[in-house]
Amino acid sequence: KLAQQGGIDLPKREFTPEQARKKETRDNLQEIVNEAAKYYYTVLQSDEGKRGREYFEKRGLKEETIKKFGLGFSTMKGGLYEHLKALGYSDDNIMKSGIVSFSEKDGFRDKFWNRVMFPIFDIRGRLIAFGGRTLESQEVMKAQRIPKYVNSPDSLVYNKKEHFYGLNFAKENRPSQLIIVEGYMDTIAMHQAGVTNAVASLGTAFTEQQL
Repeated sequence: KLAQQGGIDLPKREFTPEQARKKETRDNLQEIVNEAAKYYYTVLQSDEGKRGREYFEKRGLKEETIKKFGLGFSTMKGGLYEHLKALGYSDDNIMKSGIVSFSEKDGFRDKFWNRVMFPIFDIRGRLIAFGGRTLESQEVMKAQRIPKYVNSPDSLVYNKKEHFYGLNFAKENRPSQLIIVEGYMDTIAMHQAGVTNAVASLGTAFTEQQL
């Protein structure tokens, strides 16, 4: 950007064929998670997203907070795979994005079905992954062995050891320190309350890369 403003031509980086293929795949995965985030947000605002909206309302989130953090909802029946296929993305890259799973029994299925969705951004504000919280009761979770949270696996665009949830927002005011909390909702609630230097580690471990 600075070079453009100054009228300076920067030398173009030369990619090997392998590097070029990797970059193309990474760019494609970035597009896929962006489209997924739009899809989940749209579902949350629709009649199908009523359960998700009720959950966020119960947790005291305002509409502007939901919009700021790009929160969404994935229904029981999913539909994300069909949406991404309609946009022209390949099965291979959809699977590499980590947001769709495949089994012989169910075929392609939304990895986060029946969950409220938390998009995860890197420090530069690029969407790279998701966390999804089930809306089932403790009894159902225990009986059916449903995990409370499901998170995106590591991919070409995401490595959970290197990121914090909410850091893209926390860094905006250049804080001298950060408050590290446990989860997505803790971070969001603190930001809504005006404590905007809160972030959460992505998982149970606090890593050297995060430090």
